[in-house]
Amino acid sequence: MFKILFIYSIIVSSVISNNSFSQTPSKWKILPNSPVAGSRFNDCSFINPNTGWVCSASNTDIYKTTDGGESWFIVGNTFYDNRCIVFFDSLNGWTGEYSSSNRLNKTTNGGVNWSTLILPFSAGTGLCGFSIANDSVLYGVGRYWGPANVIKTTNKGNTWTVINMGVYASGLVDCYFKNQDSGFVVGRAGTGSSAKGIVLFTGDGGNSWDTSYITANNNQWCWKITFPTKNVGYVSLEPSMTLCYFLKTTNGGSNWEEKPFLNSLYDEEGIGFINETTGWIGGWELNTYETTNGGNNWHSTDTTGAGGYATNINRFRFFGDTIGYAVGKRIHKYEKNVITSANPGPTFVIKEFKMYQNYPNPFNPRTTIKLELPKGTNINLTVYNILGKKVATIIEGDFLPAGIHEFDWDATSFPSGVYYYKIYNNDIGFTKSMLLIK
Repeated sequence: MFKILFIYSIIVSSVISNNSFSQTPSKWKILPNSPVAGSRFNDCSFINPNTGWVCSASNTDIYKTTDGGESWFIVGNTFYDNRCIVFFDSLNGWTGEYSSSNRLNKTTNGGVNWSTLILPFSAGTGLCGFSIANDSVLYGVGRYWGPANVIKTTNKGNTWTVINMGVYASGLVDCYFKNQDSGFVVGRAGTGSSAKGIVLFTGDGGNSWDTSYITANNNQWCWKITFPTKNVGYVSLEPSMTLCYFLKTTNGGSNWEEKPFLNSLYDEEGIGFINETTGWIGGWELNTYETTNGGNNWHSTDTTGAGGYATNINRFRFFGDTIGYAVGKRIHKYEKNVITSANPGPTFVIKEFKMYQNYPNPFNPRTTIKLELPKGTNINLTVYNILGKKVATIIEGDFLPAGIHEFDWDATSFPSGVYYYKIYNNDIGFTKSMLLIK
């Protein structure tokens, strides 16, 4: 079993006598200076924990923060209302709208100015969700009431391919791609009271698709998809029934289970998890619900605020299990065990790729492999025995954002001896040895 921990930033504080330190519990809070949406903020995109953008269905303004949500400003506006937003970096971003005009909006200066591309859909449609696969490949899907399409770019949005998904689904809402070839899209199959939620998978970049799951119940459809780890994923189901469900996989999406959520009508939409077991479901209702045991039990919580502003939660975004954002009527932020000091030390920025010696070393039977990435990239991490034979694959072409990443390797089933771990992509390659002693 491989356990992956992502730490986005390191704050190092100088140890000075009489320094005052305090630690606050993990919690959500309404960002007090965030704007209030007319209906809701549909989506958000963050390139790091401090810099992000949000878009709304009620107007064309694009809001931006550069200080972790403490302040927000209208950086620019598009020509139409927006359903989804994504940024590759500080300059290049896209928004999609869900009206019947086929419009996709592009910025190359951080959202100040936007241009519009009319997509070659076979029928009027819109977009509901984006997923970045790597630093040049982006997927989008839409729309939830149909028709169903997937769009794809392999050159950072210079050109686009449109995939008609009508043979598989009647509408699509969201997508998740772990690399440029493998990913899931979710939405609905059928219409009206006969609609069912559907999860579709491609392993070849959208050339072919397999149905991973169709819900057992009618009158519901898949809304948002999230994978807190490589193997564990969740999908929210927007219902038109009194008994609500959500989907869960524990084997990377090969199989899905339809699990009960609430015994009453709840219009669930946004879903997000900081790890395999702790997560939240929000929607058009007042309360947001939390689970700490992988969805076996849920309880109402004020994690995203009070006074009615916890309504309309449509999207969660997380940086590991440390920082997260949620958008709805207001913008909310999650911070885990924030340590503050009267004399904070410097913030260290990662400037180069580094791979550390595994620790502990020698080890039995588990060890941790740590690397630092100055920018997001696709990574392979493999383990070889002393004869040069590959014996384990920990990461296979997955896109990792900039930051510090740690990977646990469990060698319980392997004999004692010298092993080599190699981290590589098209640009870099590092190999180090480690010793397993039983």
